[in-house]
Amino acid sequence: MFVEQKTIMKLLASLAVIGSLLALTFIFREALSLDAGRGTGVHWNQLYDKNSDKKRKQAFDFALTVLSWPQSLHEGKVLSLGSLKGSAVMMNFWASWCESCAEEAPLLEQAWRSYKDKGLVVLGVVSLDDPQAALAEGVKNGKTYPLVYDSRGRIAVDYGLLGVPQTVFIDSTGSIAQALARPLGAADIVRGIEAILPSSSEDKPQIQPTKTSL
Repeated sequence: MFVEQKTIMKLLASLAVIGSLLALTFIFREALSLDAGRGTGVHWNQLYDKNSDKKRKQAFDFALTVLSWPQSLHEGKVLSLGSLKGSAVMMNFWASWCESCAEEAPLLEQAWRSYKDKGLVVLGVVSLDDPQAALAEGVKNGKTYPLVYDSRGRIAVDYGLLGVPQTVFIDSTGSIAQALARPLGAADIVRGIEAILPSSSEDKPQIQPTKTSL
């Protein structure tokens, strides 16, 4: 009888822990999906207005610490989205522990190497992660595009982040053209680049699928 009571108590304690975790998960997801009118965040599906006849939404500005920059320029300094105005930006939220992030990394690197001289900035935003772990993972995955760190999670809230990877395509005026809350495939990147980077018919984006990419 005593053994049965101990078993029941352990079961109840486990259920209480699970209930607490579920409650915290719900609160966290709600905090990252606040109504845009309150100025504290947006629902992810509100970032991009699919009706082409309506005005694109303006991207939230930010000031984030630079973890890695080509040729070590600006490392340790602060980068704002406003400073990139005039360039098309593919902003990718990721983390070192995210397998899907590692799988799509070669495609992002392709985009950066192919279009950085044509006005595209691929920006990796480290969120929900340790910056040093992310930096090491970035080196491991061969990322040469800029990496910045959302230390307080503020940008994650502003952009309604619900997980990683998630990507926002921002045009040269600072307006959001597309937002994808899932891993990217080659076709996704091509469509995103076409939406934010003007190109001639002879210079259409060319991103080749890799063995690890989706």
